[in-house]
Amino acid sequence: MSEALREEDYREPRCPMDLRVSSRSAVPISRILEKTDEALSREDYAEADRLLRYWLGEARDCGDERGELALLSEQMGLNRKLGRETEAVSCAEQALALTERLGLSDSVSGATFFLNAATVYDAFRREQDALPLFETARSVLEAQLPWDDPLLAGLYNNMGLCLCSLGQYTDGLRLFRNALSVLAELPEPRGELAVTWLNIADALENSGEPGQIPACMAEARAILEGCPRRDGGYAFILKKCAPAFRHRGEEAYAAELETRAEAIYAGA
Repeated sequence: MSEALREEDYREPRCPMDLRVSSRSAVPISRILEKTDEALSREDYAEADRLLRYWLGEARDCGDERGELALLSEQMGLNRKLGRETEAVSCAEQALALTERLGLSDSVSGATFFLNAATVYDAFRREQDALPLFETARSVLEAQLPWDDPLLAGLYNNMGLCLCSLGQYTDGLRLFRNALSVLAELPEPRGELAVTWLNIADALENSGEPGQIPACMAEARAILEGCPRRDGGYAFILKKCAPAFRHRGEEAYAAELETRAEAIYAGA
């Protein structure tokens, strides 16, 4: 079975309220996130880690709890990418406690932090811890965001993966299709749409419904080829999608995706 593709593998969920949350922050959150993204686009995880650790210390030293929360959210995602379970879970626990203390739990910002923490737990096979966090985030985001907000697509994809890990494939497929309905309305093709089709293919395979898998793979391939973005985020998507194609016998195309990604990272 191919590794399930997760939206957070290539794009950490960021709340559209982030700048408002951090506007009262003593540390320069928007600039820190910009520099962190630059490092991640080069796969320079050591530099991203250094930046986040340094500024997290600065935020704590000056008592900037909102800045601390934003940085904890970024750091939990990076630690998850690097496979650091203890560090990722610690950041998630701290972020959840701080979200409660700041009274953000019922806001879009707070729900995004719950979503990020849930993806951490799910990544380390702690689905029973992740699912209640996904449900909390869903209740807030569906109530406060328009139905076609991309943040909802990320929620549906990641919660769907959690449900599939628990063997609840019908519910997982329903959420993946919700994600499709959101992403299909966006003005330009996005890599998240290809990821969603591949998630559906995995769920169909595991639920014993393989007949639709070739169509799902074709949709994902068409989106990857038509996506106008050719940046580090696109490269990360290519590398994460490659194993799904290799798993289903498309070795040449998988290798092509990996080569294309490496060329982008190298600045070609």
